Amino acid sequence: MEQKVVEAVLGAAVQLTLSKVISLAAEQASLACGFKNDMKKLRVLLTLIQAVLQDAEEKHVRDGSVRLWLQELRDVAYEIDDVLDEFTYQKLGMKAKFQDQISRKLCNLFTPSIPLPYRLNMAKKIKNINVSLSHINKQASQFGLQRRVGEMVVLPRGNLETHSLIGDPFHVVGRGYDVSKIINLLIKSSTQQPQIISVISIVGMAGLGKTTLAKLVCNSEPIQHHFGKIMWVCVSNDFDVDRILVEMLESLTKTPCAFRNKDTVLRRIQEELGEERYLLIFDDVWNENVEKWEDLKGCLLGFSRNIGSKIIVTTRSDNVASVMGTHTEHKHHPKKLVDDECWSIIKQKVFGSSSIPEEMEVIGKDIAKKCRGLPLVARVIGGTMSNKRDKEEWLSIKHCNIWDSLERNNGILHVLKLSFDRLPSPSLKRCFAYCSNFSRDVYIEREQLIQLWMANGFLDPSKEGNMAMEDIGNMQFKALLSNSLFQDVERDAYGNIEVCKMHDLVHDLAVFVSKEETKVLYNDSMVDTSCIRHMSVVFYGESVPTILEHAAHKLHSLFLNVDIFCRFPGNLKSLRTLKLTGVHIKKLPGSLGKLKHLRFFDISVTNITKLPESFTQLYNLQTLRLLKCSLEHLPKGMRNLVSLRHIYFDLEKLMPVDIGRLTCLQTLPFFFVDMEKGCLVSELGCLSQLRGKLKICNLEDVKDNAEASRANMEAKTKLYKLKLKWSYKRECPINDKEVLEGLKPCSNLKGLTIVNYWGDDLPSWLSSSVHGSNLPFPLNNLVKLKLINCRECLNLPCLGQLCNLTVLEIDEMKKVKRIGREFYFNGQGEATTSFPALRRFILVEMESLEEWVDDLDSVIIEREGVAAFPCLEELIVSGCPKLKSDPIQRKLPSLQVLQVSYCSEISTLGDGLSASSRLKEVHIQACLNLGSIPTMEGLSTCLKELRICDCPNLRFMPSIQGFSSLTDLTIKDCERLSCLPSGIESCASLGNLNIHNCPSLSFVPQDVGELRSLIFLSITSCQKLTCLPGEILGCLTNLETLHIGGFSEQLEEFEGLTSLHHLHASLEYLELYGWKNLKSIPSQLQHLASLKSLELWNFNGVQVLPEWLGNFSSLQRLQIWNCNNLMHFPSLDAMKRLSKLQRLEINKCPQLKENCTKESGSEWPKIAHIPNIRIQ
Repeated sequence: MEQKVVEAVLGAAVQLTLSKVISLAAEQASLACGFKNDMKKLRVLLTLIQAVLQDAEEKHVRDGSVRLWLQELRDVAYEIDDVLDEFTYQKLGMKAKFQDQISRKLCNLFTPSIPLPYRLNMAKKIKNINVSLSHINKQASQFGLQRRVGEMVVLPRGNLETHSLIGDPFHVVGRGYDVSKIINLLIKSSTQQPQIISVISIVGMAGLGKTTLAKLVCNSEPIQHHFGKIMWVCVSNDFDVDRILVEMLESLTKTPCAFRNKDTVLRRIQEELGEERYLLIFDDVWNENVEKWEDLKGCLLGFSRNIGSKIIVTTRSDNVASVMGTHTEHKHHPKKLVDDECWSIIKQKVFGSSSIPEEMEVIGKDIAKKCRGLPLVARVIGGTMSNKRDKEEWLSIKHCNIWDSLERNNGILHVLKLSFDRLPSPSLKRCFAYCSNFSRDVYIEREQLIQLWMANGFLDPSKEGNMAMEDIGNMQFKALLSNSLFQDVERDAYGNIEVCKMHDLVHDLAVFVSKEETKVLYNDSMVDTSCIRHMSVVFYGESVPTILEHAAHKLHSLFLNVDIFCRFPGNLKSLRTLKLTGVHIKKLPGSLGKLKHLRFFDISVTNITKLPESFTQLYNLQTLRLLKCSLEHLPKGMRNLVSLRHIYFDLEKLMPVDIGRLTCLQTLPFFFVDMEKGCLVSELGCLSQLRGKLKICNLEDVKDNAEASRANMEAKTKLYKLKLKWSYKRECPINDKEVLEGLKPCSNLKGLTIVNYWGDDLPSWLSSSVHGSNLPFPLNNLVKLKLINCRECLNLPCLGQLCNLTVLEIDEMKKVKRIGREFYFNGQGEATTSFPALRRFILVEMESLEEWVDDLDSVIIEREGVAAFPCLEELIVSGCPKLKSDPIQRKLPSLQVLQVSYCSEISTLGDGLSASSRLKEVHIQACLNLGSIPTMEGLSTCLKELRICDCPNLRFMPSIQGFSSLTDLTIKDCERLSCLPSGIESCASLGNLNIHNCPSLSFVPQDVGELRSLIFLSITSCQKLTCLPGEILGCLTNLETLHIGGFSEQLEEFEGLTSLHHLHASLEYLELYGWKNLKSIPSQLQHLASLKSLELWNFNGVQVLPEWLGNFSSLQRLQIWNCNNLMHFPSLDAMKRLSKLQRLEINKCPQLKENCTKESGSEWPKIAHIPNIRIQ
């Protein structure tokens, strides 16, 4: 099988390269002055050989001579590609020189020509190649290879474009029991002695869906609710502790980590976690080295403040699970799927919700049985079947003898080969095989992958007419995705795929099929380099790997993890791709410009400060990536890079001068206007092919409307996201209005952001058409619109008729006083549904806004079906201090999240609150004039979170009787609220109840004890509270966290703790707040055997901690705050019994601090054994 797979790629490589060089030969024939006959002969020979290629592909599997013939043909084809590409390079060099003459306005223009010595050398090379091809063609006749013109398979473009499942998550079936069991293991208390680190392992064979199962668990509502932080690290083969810690931090912050110092990373992780309980997933673990795990475990123990955190491990090995400290009862082995579940996956992939022909269903179910219960196999085979809906094709898949290999080792790889074999073009097979250059389990950027395919010549534009290579590449990407060879796609807000992954087995297949031409170098081992064209060096040795020295001259791709240039003078003359991302390299060789074939160059995240002057001779360069690098500037003459299509940079100083000369540019993330440097916005007018995203900065430097219009933004039909930004710090608005009017974008635009615009009105193209006109809205395809700090605008534009708008953010439009009908509807015409697709509306920092009305008559709404915001799911209104109108005036049928904050004049929330029957979250904060909240009875089955904070005039809260979905109720800083909402005892799902600083609250009802689902309870700083019913706490048998105290200063004892001992098995976290009349720590605490964390606050009457503190055998963290008179811990013996105590913090306890002075303090011997001590 191995031989056949490699040969399939060999045939694809030869087909693709031949097709490309035939096209190149035709293009260059007109320039071949002096050797046109040789070029003509070259084309004839190539065409003759191409005609027998398909016959050769079929015969070479069983005929070794034909295989050697194919290998020789491939090597010659690569040689032709290099020679003809050099010719292209010369032609591009002439183009660059001619443009340079024009830019310097030379008087005597002349057309550069290819030098005679070069033409003679070229002619010699072509003659030699023709000799080789003549020999190869003669051998083809000797082998009896037959011509089969017209039988080449082409990519079925239409089918790929219309496939309904492209980019959709695959169908997950049969994992309900597994998910429930793992959730139960994670949440329910272990019957064993509590551990600082608890590990649950998902163990099973490849392709069983372990990673998918872990994702289902992580995204489940109980897990999201139970764990405050979730981290995901794909460990794979490389169990490098430092890397794992960095990726943990990156998972927390969602940003790349700039730190490499281990201590710094550990400290930052601890800061990010804070007091939160976390879930950490280690995916695809292979490590069986106990020492490595112990090293990592030691780091994790430093996060001991995060008690109750858990780790999920996915692995193929029971031994790995044991090494990671997994108890037998915490190992979960998912079962294989049943045949019907495999058929469900295939059916969803092939037909979606469409009907299935009966005869096809019978065959499909038979194929599903052959999947042996493995979801990966079902998914990939389903992807293949979706492009092969012919009965005979399905039967050939069913009867393929390769299914038997599923019973043998490595059998899945053999079955996955079915999908590879049936990829419909040589180009697609090459694109897939090239993915082996990426490491396992990494996210692959779609755009970058297409650019790499393009650089290596895998995308043949001659087959697709006038399509851009990027569009052809996108087709190839979708084809591989539809065949389920890519997965885990992540999309941006506009539906564009940004990144994807390959399942590790699919990656193994890519490595397998590309092994003859691709090498990933982990050490300096020597192998045959004669066929290697693509190499990734992950070798950190002192010397340059020997294999690299031997293969260098033939390499087309080189991915480096280490700087080789400081000690490698080798010849990389054939290189198309050079990727140095993240390499610790400071200097590039001056000979870089000799890489005539180079098309892709990436020095992102490197220490390179300067590019050599020869860099501007890379006339073939298509993609240049300079993100997060140390470059100080670009070399002069960047305009000579006449083939440049994609440039990525994030600093103004890295924008090329004369960028308007780079007319092939498609990707330009930023354009910085700078009159002093001659960077005028009008240069954008020359860049007609721009696509994707563009941010234009420093627009205050644009002279007038005419100059802005010359940018010709309206003609850039492939831009989908545009940001227009003026500088924040400038003296006064001069011409913002006319400039913005001149920058009218294309109607295809999906995302628009305008920042620091200081005109008094927004442009006509951002509003509905003029009254009385039937023209469509100018930007009717907008999906996201952000208007940030348009501080001089007096009115909002009419946006209600934007039928595709899903996100609207309006921030700091400080002079707008009123939002009325004109925001929703155009002119005086008939009212229609406004904002029909809007899902998220953010309105913040509108300091002059006083009134917000839609002016819709309720009768008209009822009679004509007119509505506003019918799809709105999230409404955020913040920082509108003068707004008196209710932000939710009428029913919003889709609203799920409502946040109203820092709107001090709002006195009530309207009846629309109760009518919005899908509301899940209501957050009200800092609404100083809010006196009441209307009834919410319509929310009884949907509301999950209700949080009211800093509303000092709130006197009344409506009943929450029967609110069966409510899980979180928070009431903070409500000075006049005297009682909790009625019906609280009926909230059977309530898990969090947080009452803080409600000084008028005088009692807590006994019925709170009925909240048996309560996990977190906080009742603190309620100074009028004189009693807490004693039996409440004892009834809350699932309670894990309790914050309590700060009651009436008149009390001399801590009320309400008489039944606390009933929580000895569940309570793990306790914060206790005292007051000045308390002379001791409540003795009821001493029975809490499961307590892991204890915080004591404001016990100023206590001088000595009680001896029974030593009973807390599970205690891992102790914090003491603001205890001014506390001087002593319990005895040394009691402190020594706290055997699991890992962290002690003492804050603002002056006498105890003095007594705990290291080495000299009287209390120091009692605490010296504790690993982590912090005193301040």
